[in-house]
Amino acid sequence: MIFNNNTPTLLSSKPLNAARFAVFSLVLGIFFSTALMSLSEVIILLMCITLAIGGGSLREQLKLSFRFPMVKAGLALLLLIFLYGFISEASVSSAMKHFIKYRELFLLPLLIFVLNDIHWKKIIYTSFLVGMVLVLTHSYLQFFDLVPNSTSLDEQNTSTVGRIAGAIMLAFTCFAFLEEALRNKRTYQFWLWFSLFLLASFALLYFYNGRTGILIYFVLLILWGFRFLGIKGVLVTALLVCGLFFSLYHTSPTVKNRIDATNQQIHSLVSSNIAPDDPTRVGIYSSTQNLIQKHSMKRALIGGGTGSLEYESTQNGYNFKNPHNEYVLIYFENGIAGLILLILFLTLVWRQAAQLDEHEKWLLRALVVTFSVGSLLNSLLLDNREAHFFILLIATLLPVYSQQDS
Repeated sequence: MIFNNNTPTLLSSKPLNAARFAVFSLVLGIFFSTALMSLSEVIILLMCITLAIGGGSLREQLKLSFRFPMVKAGLALLLLIFLYGFISEASVSSAMKHFIKYRELFLLPLLIFVLNDIHWKKIIYTSFLVGMVLVLTHSYLQFFDLVPNSTSLDEQNTSTVGRIAGAIMLAFTCFAFLEEALRNKRTYQFWLWFSLFLLASFALLYFYNGRTGILIYFVLLILWGFRFLGIKGVLVTALLVCGLFFSLYHTSPTVKNRIDATNQQIHSLVSSNIAPDDPTRVGIYSSTQNLIQKHSMKRALIGGGTGSLEYESTQNGYNFKNPHNEYVLIYFENGIAGLILLILFLTLVWRQAAQLDEHEKWLLRALVVTFSVGSLLNSLLLDNREAHFFILLIATLLPVYSQQDS
């Protein structure tokens, strides 16, 4: 990956280097261990506190990482989620457990600070791509019965990352492979990256076959067309997507069954024939809608408080923890203000990409699209692996900053 080599590099120190190695272990944790992710977070936080107490230029650099517009929006959302824990119908302890799941919004400025170095940005980005290549390799080995497979029928050939999170990360990775192929189009590496794109695409569509990941993949292909040909590119890639979808539907029994089941669920939703205890996503969406309809106008605008969705669903006999939609979850619990802050956060990350070189700009924008579309069908900020993947790559792809930028 190519960054601007004229940009300044942070001074080195033992706590900072320890934090950087912890970020590398965070990448490993995304692929292999949630416990390693948590341990890495603690080390990063402790090292940043040490640097803040120590003073000097590094403390000033740390302060600057909190001045990015999207960081301010993210922290404002995190503060709102925290404060709403004290007005929620759920217990304070339950609300705080829910609040802690959004800690990645505070982790973002720390990662921006720690990765404010051209070489470490390359290391982390490359490590992520290498990790995805290893995941792909393992998936193909599972497919050919060369290594043991998952015991879950829903998770077959999905390596260590699983069907849902794996498909979401793989959709973005397909776009990244295309970008690397484009970047190296005049070298032999073009064929390496393009081959990886094809292998990753096949694995996503036929091994992982998560509906969210496939939807993101199709949207990113359309974004790719828009990048080069504008509206014409959108039309061309939209036709390509229709062809791929038709082919996928008729060649993958798993995908066909999932699409047919989804269509049936949507039809039941439209005809108001959803059972109260339907555990599917459409059923959960219907149950959430029923809860919202019971709210007063004031409650609908302000929100019910952090953790209130799980509490209300239990009280009404639904017993689900989130609606598998980040926008609906934030709106339900934190009202219009929370929803605006979430959308503002994503918008500001998109705008920040304008400061990057062409390849990095579209990588960051593809990441925003990945998260924005994925949040329609999953609560991605609430999900541990997906949230870390998103926040880590934002910090990695952002441009290096200095005190002169403040």
